[in-house]
Amino acid sequence: MAAKKQAPKAPAQTEATEVAAAPNNKKMIMIFAAVLVLAIGASVGGTMFLLNPADGEHVEPKEPVHTKAMYITFAPAFVVNYLVANKPRFLQSELALMARDPAVMEAITAHAPLVRAKLLDTLSAQEFADLQTQAGKEALQKALRKTVNAILKEQGVDAKAEMILFSTFVLQ
Repeated sequence: MAAKKQAPKAPAQTEATEVAAAPNNKKMIMIFAAVLVLAIGASVGGTMFLLNPADGEHVEPKEPVHTKAMYITFAPAFVVNYLVANKPRFLQSELALMARDPAVMEAITAHAPLVRAKLLDTLSAQEFADLQTQAGKEALQKALRKTVNAILKEQGVDAKAEMILFSTFVLQ
C-alpha cells in the first residue's frame, strides 16, 4: 500500500484561509478588551458603592481627637493634717490636673470649689503611713483622679481627666 500523498493546496486557497483567520484574531482581541474594560468598571463601581454611604444617609464628621495635653494647677496648695500616735502630722501638696479635652478644663474651672472640697476629702481620708511610700503616692493619684472623674460625670461631662500630678508633696 502506497502512502497517499496529499495534493499541495493551491496558493489561492491558503491565502483565503489566512485572511479569514486574521479577522477572527482581531475579533477575539476586541472581545477580550471589552471584557477587560467591563471588569475594571465593575470593580471601581463596586468599590465606590461599598465606600460611599447610601443616598439617604448623612454621615456626620467625627469630632476631632484632642491630642494636646492641657493642665490646670490648683492654687493654693492643699494642706491636710493627720494625727499619728497623738502627734500632729501634715501633708502639703500642690496638684495639677492633665486632660486632653477642653470640656474637662471648662468643667473643672466652672466647678472649682466643689472639686477642691472633694479633693480635700480624698486627701484627708488617706493613711499617713501609706503616703510615705511610692506605692501609696501612686494609689493617692489614682484616688484623686477617680474623684475628679466622678465629679465630671455628675456634672454631665463625658470626657475624663487623664492624670493628677503632684507639683509638690511634703510630709511633716
